[in-house]
Amino acid sequence: MVKKDRDKKPVKKGREDGRQTREALLRCAIELTAQKGFAAVTSKEICQRAGANLAAVNYHFGSREGLYEAMIFAVHDHMVNENFLKKLASSSLPPRAKLERFLDNMLRGIQHRDWTDIDGLALRVWLREALSGSERFLPAAQHLAASKGPWLLHIFCEYTGLGLGDKRLYAALIAFVAPFILLLFSTSLPSSYRAVLQQNAIQPEVLTALRRQVFAGLDRVRDGEPVSAPMGE
Repeated sequence: MVKKDRDKKPVKKGREDGRQTREALLRCAIELTAQKGFAAVTSKEICQRAGANLAAVNYHFGSREGLYEAMIFAVHDHMVNENFLKKLASSSLPPRAKLERFLDNMLRGIQHRDWTDIDGLALRVWLREALSGSERFLPAAQHLAASKGPWLLHIFCEYTGLGLGDKRLYAALIAFVAPFILLLFSTSLPSSYRAVLQQNAIQPEVLTALRRQVFAGLDRVRDGEPVSAPMGE
């Protein structure tokens, strides 16, 4: 028996329009923040660019602070997707292969060249806000660390054999990612300096050597060897 048209559920156009408006506000906030920083962007600018009314920010995000938090979460998800970390940590891959894939993800950001696509814009927003000293940034970053950090720590625990209570685990993690984070932040330098960096540090052979070095240091921690000799020896 064919159901009558009146039995069909109506398309919830209003909900779809609301989702599109929210996405447009987020995208415009990212674009404008990438250009001049969130503190210099007004809610009016964001709404006008998104083609939304002035009440849209409060309606979709609760407040300007809510928009900022949603923006930071969105841009970080482009850099390190939480589902990517979850799947990687729970996969059957060997621990070394998991860390290799995590590094590949970081290097994708470091070697990114197009600053106008969403990945480039996300990276610019993250770097700009992280270096701006914004009081809004730290709570958002701490929330992200709390939600994504455990998955990364799980991989490092697997590889090193160290427990979560072992301070060496955290020292090893910092030593492993620090060189790449430094390179990531260096991409926010003025274009003339960035060009020099790309001609020297951000070269395949340099990144390959750096990858070998961070794994060598991590292997020493895993094998119980001292990373450096005590002073005076």
